[in-house]
Amino acid sequence: MTKEEMVEKIVSKTGVTRAQAEEALEKNNNDLLDAMIYVERTYSTARKYDSANYNNANAFNTQPGYQDFNNNKSYQEDIAFKKTVMSFLQTVWKNQIALSYKGEEVMSMPILIWMIFFITSASTLLLVMIISMFFDVRYYIKGETFNSDKVNRFMDYVSGFVSKIKNSFKA
Repeated sequence: MTKEEMVEKIVSKTGVTRAQAEEALEKNNNDLLDAMIYVERTYSTARKYDSANYNNANAFNTQPGYQDFNNNKSYQEDIAFKKTVMSFLQTVWKNQIALSYKGEEVMSMPILIWMIFFITSASTLLLVMIISMFFDVRYYIKGETFNSDKVNRFMDYVSGFVSKIKNSFKA
């Protein structure tokens, strides 16, 4: 691209004068990209939005492929979905499933870890949990960002049910 073509390109894209475009090219060793950046940094505050050569408000949104992301419904739905997923991940990371043996907490780990174990080997994990309940191990959820009352009541019910089965074998 010749210097004249680069000057024309800078003038047409930015709305600066030919002299300003030539100056930008000279100061940037005839590098078009650096000259364009120089023009944007140097002359952007001097331009008027209602200029005949350059209208900053319309320069971007009239380009092919322009999307107004603030009014794009799928973009807004995507953001809402990402927020929901992040909220869920924070909840399952901050809250924990704890194991207690004879009333003392033995171990606790984030619910997310348990979910990963469950996804990879659900039957094995459930079997280990049920067998451990026969040895007086209890499971409960603890944490501040999750209302765990119903889940803990269910876990107590299951533990009580397992205790009844265990006691029926003793008798």
